[in-house]
Amino acid sequence: MIDKLQKLPVWAYTLVLMAACCLSALFTANLYRGLLAAYGLTNAGSVVLYVLLMGVISGGIMRLFVRVVYSVGDRIFFGLTRSVPDYNLRRLPVAYNNFVKIALFWLIVAELAEALFMSLLMYVYPVGYYLWRFLSSVVLLVCIGAAYFTINKAYVPTWQSGKCFIGLAIPTVVLFALSMVL
Repeated sequence: MIDKLQKLPVWAYTLVLMAACCLSALFTANLYRGLLAAYGLTNAGSVVLYVLLMGVISGGIMRLFVRVVYSVGDRIFFGLTRSVPDYNLRRLPVAYNNFVKIALFWLIVAELAEALFMSLLMYVYPVGYYLWRFLSSVVLLVCIGAAYFTINKAYVPTWQSGKCFIGLAIPTVVLFALSMVL
């Protein structure tokens, strides 16, 4: 399955992620209809515009964060392998396109799970907003972990695998913690 996922271009993953974010924003907009009405956004066109803007902005920001994680992880990996004299071995052993495609796939899965938790299940148990928010955060964390473990690491030597994990985990944990706080 990973080989089939690798054949899709990055822009297709980005568009699907934006669509998943739009789906999540659609149900969230329905929940926040009163808040939107307080700002004068009462007609259907403004709600559609809100949904499209939130979906495109959320998907674009996630794509940017994936790029930031890879570039910061590469610098951390470079610092962790200072003792290695060959600069070619001091690069992150995971190809950028491979990393981006797998990360975007799992972010799409996490975004669809968030749409499920924050929308459909919200109508079942509306008081459980914080429960659904917590569960969608747990699903996002699981998807981030799954993204690392499904990256094609066939050519990664054993001595690089731990440093590769640390290099990618540090910026990911920082961004995840910031997203939970904000």
